[in-house]
Amino acid sequence: MQIQLPGYWRDIEKSRAEARRLLKEAGVPNLKLRFLNRQVAQPFQPAGIYAVDQWRRVGIKAEHVELETKLYFDALHKGEFDVAVNNISDFADDPSAQFNTLLSKKTSAISYARHSDETLDEMFRAQAKEVDPAKRMKLVNDFERRALTQAYSFPLLWYQRIVVNSKKVKGWELPPSHFSGQTHVDVWLDE
Repeated sequence: MQIQLPGYWRDIEKSRAEARRLLKEAGVPNLKLRFLNRQVAQPFQPAGIYAVDQWRRVGIKAEHVELETKLYFDALHKGEFDVAVNNISDFADDPSAQFNTLLSKKTSAISYARHSDETLDEMFRAQAKEVDPAKRMKLVNDFERRALTQAYSFPLLWYQRIVVNSKKVKGWELPPSHFSGQTHVDVWLDE
């Protein structure tokens, strides 16, 4: 099933025209943003440059503020931004682990968007306790649709980790996330 969402069209010019129309309708055709980003070469800086360029194409001016990690998280926690990059990189590829940043501030301490959408919170709870895979998928898709259309947070990029090692490295497998498979007790060098 393909979900149709405003602005997520294959025709990028149609999407950009819709963005300009919505900005004008909202009374902010010359919107300016403080865009908080991490000062990390991959993937944050290229993603930030991409976002600033795409906003420019619809008439939004973004001050791209890149901070080292501690200062970035301090500003994120204090809400010192209009828009911020925040990655989701959890231990499990499951909606209950992945959606915690999309919930209301009341429900999730790491909801930096600071919204108070209790409908989204309830949708999250419903998907989390559903055991039937087909029913859960529908609930997850409904959650995603609401999260994307309300736009408290939105996906900027998805990337796949690729790690290159010498052929001398043995016993190492690429873990599914940055948070698992880090013991390295079975890793050795074939020399």
